[in-house]
Amino acid sequence: RHPSMMAAQQQLRDTRQLIARELARIAAAAETDYERALANQQALEAKVAGMKSKSLDTDQASVKLRELQRDLEAVRTVYANYLQRAQETREQTSVNSTNARIISQAMPALKKSWPPKGLLIFGAIFGGLALGIGMALIAEYLSPTVLSANQMQSAIDAPVL
Repeated sequence: RHPSMMAAQQQLRDTRQLIARELARIAAAAETDYERALANQQALEAKVAGMKSKSLDTDQASVKLRELQRDLEAVRTVYANYLQRAQETREQTSVNSTNARIISQAMPALKKSWPPKGLLIFGAIFGGLALGIGMALIAEYLSPTVLSANQMQSAIDAPVL
């Protein structure tokens, strides 16, 4: 087996384990929230039942009852949301998320596609000539060698024999 393949497989296993742990943590949190919401709902339902039996004849009691009923509906909505979230989490854990597959094996290229050899050779020759001519001109310009009598005469400002 190739070391990078083994490393990729290990990374895939580690990632799957992390996903499973995270899904388990989310499911546990949703379950805890569900139980808390259920207990809260039951407590509120008990309060509503108690209020109905004790205070049906006064306006103040009916206002409180309506308030508790609104709270109960809100808690039921939260409870339904937590229940739905717990169901989605359960479904997620049962879904196989591995949908990657090998379509075809990798093959080396049959011929080089870029850069073309002719263009490289032309560029190398042209670049070499340009660089050579440029260096020769710079060397000639910077050279202190005197090549003619006129150059000597202009350099020393005196007539040359």
